[in-house]
Amino acid sequence: MSNSAHDTPIPVIAPPSASTTPTVPTIPDTRDPAIIALESCFEKATDLEVWLHCIGGPRVKNIPDIADDLADHIKIVCLDCEHWSTKTDETTEVGIATFARQDVLPIVATKDFGDHGEHLMEQIRFYLFRTIETCHLPNQNPDSRGVDGNRFGKGRFVTFAEARQILTNLFVQPIKDPKGLKGNYPIVVLGHDVGHDKNNLKSKAIAFDMDPIGTVVRYIDTQIMTRDKGYWMMPRNEQIGLKRLVEELAFEHSDSHTAANDAGRTVMCAFQIALGGDPCKRGCRKSMLEVADDLEYHSVATFDESLGGVDKYCWKCGTAGHMKADCTATDLHCDECEENGCYIKPGDEHVTLHCMCIANEKAKVRRAKDAVARALKKPKPRDLSRGMSNSRARFMARGGFHPPSGLVSHFGGTQHYTLSHDGPPGGPGYVPPSPGGNPSRGFGGRGQGGYENVSWGRGRGGSHFQQGGQGYLTWASH
Repeated sequence: MSNSAHDTPIPVIAPPSASTTPTVPTIPDTRDPAIIALESCFEKATDLEVWLHCIGGPRVKNIPDIADDLADHIKIVCLDCEHWSTKTDETTEVGIATFARQDVLPIVATKDFGDHGEHLMEQIRFYLFRTIETCHLPNQNPDSRGVDGNRFGKGRFVTFAEARQILTNLFVQPIKDPKGLKGNYPIVVLGHDVGHDKNNLKSKAIAFDMDPIGTVVRYIDTQIMTRDKGYWMMPRNEQIGLKRLVEELAFEHSDSHTAANDAGRTVMCAFQIALGGDPCKRGCRKSMLEVADDLEYHSVATFDESLGGVDKYCWKCGTAGHMKADCTATDLHCDECEENGCYIKPGDEHVTLHCMCIANEKAKVRRAKDAVARALKKPKPRDLSRGMSNSRARFMARGGFHPPSGLVSHFGGTQHYTLSHDGPPGGPGYVPPSPGGNPSRGFGGRGQGGYENVSWGRGRGGSHFQQGGQGYLTWASH
């Protein structure tokens, strides 16, 4: 046998067997195929298009046949969470506003929406939940009365575990009435900076994660809808706060950062954004402010159902049935205060669960931890999608707003959108353009109408809502 290189056999390397090839396991989606199809379809639509579908407007286009009937039975859940400002890990309130597409379709059929869509908004149901474990933490917002200033529905006291169960029940609602449909109702979640509240519910004491439940087909955000409509054209990293949005839509955000108030005003803003240019916004007998006030009264007067919890709870003695102001309990004992030798003024006796010493110590530890984290934090390249909701990240990935083709100016016809009415400027419901230079007012951080929000028109000659905005959709039955 020759030893030359020419005669040397070339080794053959066998491909790895299937058993040695690394594989990434896939988890099958076991949800109802109709829910999966509807979610996939809604993902391709803008936030505004999905919202219009929810409130009885034009249906989202190209809904698969398998999900066609289900798409008419969407339920909308608007959420807001509030926390103790001294230690924001401490959830204190959850506000909920909810309704269904089926609730508003009969009103849409009459074409009588009421002034500024009042008849549509009267279908919303509002709930405020105060968490028992933290209900003793005092409101420290100088511009709000906190839960004492709640204006929507009626407040109930719940434990963290009860809040988790109430939310689970809200997101898992078996379909009963529509013939031929099965499974659970599809849910669209609405919020103002929706990712913020979604993450707070998941990562803090309530520990409610809505994603694994499998009924949510879309998250939508009023900050994105405002851009979809062409109202807010500031840079992408400067989002409009709720207080500013409410003011520009001609009503008031009093007692802000109370969970039901924030949820209520968020859903009302969503309606006003969608109805911009509709005949229900012109020649109104009531101003938008009057409609908003009447809706608050209506939500309380017609509140006739409870999702859970108790209507009275005392955070002095720790029992249900009465409020702290009416408590007559004596000989109350707090382990923490006894151990620390705290002086307790007469009338300030309390049980251990509701000890402010414990709350203040937790807040102190949290502030120290945050200070260390800030000191160790390294500057990172600017990422505009950081901290945004999935919905907003998808929106930015689409390259911002692109007007859908074939759309005309507003729901009621082909007239171009205007915020003026039949009467002279300044009449009922009139929304004047901003004079510019007026900084955002409020209490709280970015995305909440607070100190970190962009000043109105800062350095840009007084930018304001674009009255000739893009993206108006025709209101029509489909």
